[in-house]
Amino acid sequence: GSGKWTQCERLVSLNKDKYIHLSTEAAFMKIVAQKSHPKWKIIDEIMKSGNLVTRELSREILKDVLLSYANENKVILLDGYPSSMENIDDWDNYMIKNSEIKAAIYLNCKIEAMKTRLKQEMKEEMMIMMKLLIIE
Repeated sequence: GSGKWTQCERLVSLNKDKYIHLSTEAAFMKIVAQKSHPKWKIIDEIMKSGNLVTRELSREILKDVLLSYANENKVILLDGYPSSMENIDDWDNYMIKNSEIKAAIYLNCKIEAMKTRLKQEMKEEMMIMMKLLIIE
C-alpha cells in the first residue's frame, strides 16, 4: 500500500549489479513453488489456509534465504520484514549475527493514497483468485 515493492524495484532497475530486491512474501512463494526448503509443505499449508506464517518460521526461512545471498556481494533490499516490534526483537536476537544493516528506508505515504492502492491490490488479487477457482 505504501509503495515498498515499487520503490525497491526502481532501485534495482538503476543498478542490478548492486541491489537485490527480496520480498518476504515472494520468498515464501518461491520456496513453495520450487519445493526448495525442508519446511515448504508447512508454508504451503499456511498460505493456502490464508493464515500468516509464524514469526519463528518467518525468521528461519528469512535467515536461510539471506544466507543464500551471502556470496553475492550486493545490497539486499528487504521488503516486508520487519513488520512488527516482535520482528525487530527477533532480528536483534537471532539475525544480527549474520547480517549488517546499512540503512533503513522510511516511506511516508498519505493515508488516502495507501487506501487507493490497497483497494486496487485487493481487486487484482480477487481477480486472480476467481481465475484460479475457474481453473480448478
